[in-house]
Amino acid sequence: MGWFDKAPGFTNHMRLEILMQYGVLSGERFSTARWLSISPHPNLSNVQSCIAISALNYGRALVNHAETRIPLFNYVGNIATKLNKGNNVNFVDWQLDAGGMIFNIWPWSIVSAEKLNDPKIYNATLQSSRKGIMVIHLDMAFGLERVLAPSAALLPIYILANNLDEKYKRILGSILLSMNNYYKTPEGAGVILSEVKAFNQAIPLLIE
Repeated sequence: MGWFDKAPGFTNHMRLEILMQYGVLSGERFSTARWLSISPHPNLSNVQSCIAISALNYGRALVNHAETRIPLFNYVGNIATKLNKGNNVNFVDWQLDAGGMIFNIWPWSIVSAEKLNDPKIYNATLQSSRKGIMVIHLDMAFGLERVLAPSAALLPIYILANNLDEKYKRILGSILLSMNNYYKTPEGAGVILSEVKAFNQAIPLLIE
């Protein structure tokens, strides 16, 4: 969480709920993500807000989790390049070796929320300040963070990439590419508040 998460003067616009059910022994992975409007943003449509909160959620995962920062940065960079060019996107398998065990970060099976049994939930809330700066407040469930945090960064991007129309797929790709270009390197994404600065410099690509 950042200094702004509970600061006064921020307006809540949208909540992104990421629900993940990970079977450590079975290897089964079921999930979903849903975007819930709270108060419309004055300059963003609902779909633009969905892109904004998903991009900021990705940036926060880079800040918070050094162990998966480099592969996540490169993974999303490859996806974003394809989206921006209008190409078909393939989310490749990704495994993490931790403590002598292999954990699967990707893929996940996307199901309805009603089919999930006691999932871990990450809640991200899209906020804007009086000056128009956009941030997120993130509440993370405890447990399996090294696997679930990068998975939670990818899941909203995956769902949007498979459901947005061509125009907004390209915009999603351009926003994510712009953020990575701002960071320059994965290490540059590890600075506190870097996701806020990276996203807010990319906002002109989002607002028509």
